[in-house]
Amino acid sequence: MNREFKVGLAVFLALIALGGIVFITGGALFRHGGNMFDILFDDAMGLEIGAPAYVSGLESGAVRSLRLVPEGVIVTVVLDSAVKIPKDSRILIGTGGLLGKPLLRIERGTSQDFIAPGERLHGEIPPDFDALLEELRDNLKVLGATFGHFNDLFGDPERKERLGKALDNLPGFIDDGRTAMRRIGAAGEEIRELGRLGRLQIKSLSESLTSLSRNLDRVVLENKVEIRNSISSLASLLDRLDKTFAQFDEDGLAGSDLRETIQNLSNAAKGVEKLSGNLSGALGDFSGGSGASETAKGLKKTIASAGRIVSAVESIQASGEVAIQHKSSEGSEENGWAMDLSLLIGKTDSPWGLLLEGHELGNGSSPTAAAAYRTAWGRVWAGLVRGDVGAGALLDLRASRIPLSFSAEWWDDQGGSWAARGKWHINPRWGIFYERLEPGRDSPDDVVGLFYQF
Repeated sequence: MNREFKVGLAVFLALIALGGIVFITGGALFRHGGNMFDILFDDAMGLEIGAPAYVSGLESGAVRSLRLVPEGVIVTVVLDSAVKIPKDSRILIGTGGLLGKPLLRIERGTSQDFIAPGERLHGEIPPDFDALLEELRDNLKVLGATFGHFNDLFGDPERKERLGKALDNLPGFIDDGRTAMRRIGAAGEEIRELGRLGRLQIKSLSESLTSLSRNLDRVVLENKVEIRNSISSLASLLDRLDKTFAQFDEDGLAGSDLRETIQNLSNAAKGVEKLSGNLSGALGDFSGGSGASETAKGLKKTIASAGRIVSAVESIQASGEVAIQHKSSEGSEENGWAMDLSLLIGKTDSPWGLLLEGHELGNGSSPTAAAAYRTAWGRVWAGLVRGDVGAGALLDLRASRIPLSFSAEWWDDQGGSWAARGKWHINPRWGIFYERLEPGRDSPDDVVGLFYQF
């Protein structure tokens, strides 16, 4: 074998190897050149050397190498030098289809800062296909069960008939709701009127106090001379008393001196009496006439009245609840949707209050007007309950960080009726409830609904 033959064979084998590499990689390594980036993935997901790299859906590079590191897999990719990658871009391993080969996909972000060549990046791997199928299977099961419940709910002809009746009663239900809202608005108007009266009384009190201040200023100015003279007399009196007691301390007193001392004391007493009369006359007659006492009485009465009104307005406390409910029972024609309205009016400094309720406003109303008493664990009430004499109690567990409350009512209707209700408070305002209603000799009812507290 001569030398020329050996050289030709080596060139031939090199061409075959080069062609194989081009065939395997599709020529990706040779089509692209430019900047290299290292990307860290937790899993390579079957990515191979030469796999294309797409930037915003356009092939712009290829995978050059893969190597294992303790943190995962480092994928070195070559991208065209004209391609710039924003720092908030996402780098993922995807496929060209459901059964396509893995490829590198770069979704560019909107940042104005770009990744420098050679900088290590962090990539994301797509969710496992089997996990997606399992999750989809679970969701389909839940969806199937939901449609099964709907079929059970609306498949019964009797339920369809009740639903139709409920829709027929919907206009009446809306009218009852509007009436209730108008009544609530009227109650708000009464409270606002009470506040307006309170403000008028406070204004009158302020004017009276202003007038009193002006009168006191006038009294002081008009009686300035008398007040000054009285104060001078008092100072002179104190000076004489001081000299008298000083004489006692020094050497005692003779009979004449004693009589003079007694006379001085008598004059001092008269001076004090005159001063008291002058001050009483000056400060008592601040109105300038005989109606001073009547003015003072009116002022005191105004102050007391304003205080009572302000205290009453500030202590009024009102709360309530609106509920949409659906009642179902066998053999009853009153099944359907209705509304409950509850209003509790009381005072902040008193545990007593007035409970007003309307049950089934869209399907025959049952009023409640009862006296309520607030306790540490809830409240109790008695009076007119659901249209008859009765009583009830509420146990609220939210103070113990349990979002539940339970209530029970009994009223003297058809030999004695009762209802038990449990509420789940989703948040401080909204929640759902279930009620078991035993209306005397009639068939029992199951009631579910949604409530809102204000």
